[in-house]
Amino acid sequence: MPEPGGVSSVDVSAFGTAAGTLRLDALDTALDALAVAPVQNTEERAVLIAAAVAVRDLVHTHLAHEEPLLFPALAAHMSDEVWSEFSRTVIASAPPVGAHLNIGFFEQVSTPAELAVVTAHLPQGVLDLVPAMREQARAILNSLKATDRGRIVTA
Repeated sequence: MPEPGGVSSVDVSAFGTAAGTLRLDALDTALDALAVAPVQNTEERAVLIAAAVAVRDLVHTHLAHEEPLLFPALAAHMSDEVWSEFSRTVIASAPPVGAHLNIGFFEQVSTPAELAVVTAHLPQGVLDLVPAMREQARAILNSLKATDRGRIVTA
């Protein structure tokens, strides 16, 4: 049964199915490849670059095509209670590995108010770490940008 905001709990759970699940599976696979890519061995640097490019491309596709469409639609059609349930579900199911990068990516594409909405249901201990996570993400993303300047990286 729909909530006063027009979206039911069943509708909310549908956001995590089908195409979204396939993209999450692809991201998990790409992150696994990145985790085992050689870092110290310069001869195999192409493997590391290809793995990083795959992760980057998946994240950029997600941010460019899903976030700008999904969040305004959710805000327009979900009650605060349903949004809170959805937010808690997303937070509970998010992988802890690379959480600082999630914060960094959100910071790049959202307003401070939108970032506050996304992080609102983090446990207090984690919420206290958000400023440090933002700094860590900035450092990593800036170093990747610096490394990428002057050369074209393709997968």
